[in-house]
Amino acid sequence: MINKLQDDTLCIEAWRERIGIFNNIVKENPKPETIRKELEALKVSAKINPHLTMRQIEGITARCDNYLNGTYGNTKTDENMNQQPQIKK
Repeated sequence: MINKLQDDTLCIEAWRERIGIFNNIVKENPKPETIRKELEALKVSAKINPHLTMRQIEGITARCDNYLNGTYGNTKTDENMNQQPQIKK
């Protein structure tokens, strides 16, 4: 049981560290081309980190890619806004 707890702790620490790095890189809303190298390096560091899960790696990669293509933080799209809430039966 201790190994599982240690693995979870390392996983959470690695995730929070990568998210913190991402937030620091983009906190002043720089132009994507000025931080491309930093975001690419962050994606690589996430992929090679043995403590992150595949979903966490995808999360970091998606944030970086979305920032680079200008869609990060723009969730109010027609597709998202047209979604109808599910009705409980």
